[in-house]
Amino acid sequence: MRCFSDSLRFAPSCLSCLSCLKTLVFVFLCAVAVAGEKAEQAPAIDLKKGLVAHYPFDKDASDASGNGHDAINKGAVPAAEGKIGGAFAFDGVKAHVVIPAKATQGLTWFTIALWCKTTQSVAGSRYSFWANPSLLSVATAGWGSHDFGLMIEKGNAAYFHGLRDDTSDMSFFSTTPVADGQWHHVAIVDEGPRIFLYVDGQIVSGEGTWHRGEGQVSLGVVRQTASGAGLCGSEVFLGAADEPPNPRFFFRGLLDDVKIWSRALTAEEIAALAAYPGGPASRQ
Repeated sequence: MRCFSDSLRFAPSCLSCLSCLKTLVFVFLCAVAVAGEKAEQAPAIDLKKGLVAHYPFDKDASDASGNGHDAINKGAVPAAEGKIGGAFAFDGVKAHVVIPAKATQGLTWFTIALWCKTTQSVAGSRYSFWANPSLLSVATAGWGSHDFGLMIEKGNAAYFHGLRDDTSDMSFFSTTPVADGQWHHVAIVDEGPRIFLYVDGQIVSGEGTWHRGEGQVSLGVVRQTASGAGLCGSEVFLGAADEPPNPRFFFRGLLDDVKIWSRALTAEEIAALAAYPGGPASRQ
C-alpha cells in the first residue's frame, strides 16, 4: 500500500491508516497521563519515621538510628555473611544481646523487624511460652504483665504477649517455616488493639490461644491477637528469653538488621523491608 503520492500529498487509501494512528497516539498519551497521576498520588515510603533503634550488627551492637540506644553484646560473634553486610552469630548456649529498656518501654503502637537464619527447630511446651528458641523477648512475670516474646516453635514463627489486659496472655503459633537454613524477614506489628505477624513481607495466620488463670480458650486459626497495653519496662533480649532471674531458651543461628519503630508500619512498608533488604536510599 502506498502511503504518499508522488506529489507528497496523502493518498486516499491512507486516510484510514492516519485515523488509526491518531487514535493510538491519543490512547498512549492518556495512559501516560494516568500513570503519572497515580505515581504522584502514591505515598512515599519513609522508614525513618518513628525509628527508635536500628542494629545493623555489622561489627558491634551499636544503635545506627542516632537515638543512642546502644545494645550490649553478651557473647554473639560478628559474622561476615549477613543478609545486609555483616550479622551476629548466636551459639544457642549463652550468647545474647541486650537492648536498653528505654528503647521500648511504654510503647502501645510499635513494630519490631529482623532478619534471621537458622535450622534450629526444637519444640517445647506451647503453654510454657518460652520453652522454645527465642528471637527476642521483653519479659516480666505473671499474667498480663505487658511482656512479649518472638520465638521459633517446631521450626515455625510464633509469639506470645501479655498486652491484652492485666490478667491474661495471648499466644500465636504459625505454620510458616523460618528454620530451613535460609534468610527470612520476620516482623511483629502492634496497631494498638491488635497484633500481626509478618514473615517475608506477608501477614501469616496461626493458632491463637487466650490464656487465663482458669484455663485456655482456643481462638482457632486467626491472623491477629488482641492487644492494647504498653510494653513493660524490661530490657529487650535478642537471641534469648529474658525470663527472670536468668536468660534461657537461647537461639542458635544468625540475626541481622534489627529495627524498632514507635509506630505500626503498614503492610506496604513491611513488604518493602522484605523485598529491599538494605534497600535503595529512597526506601531506607
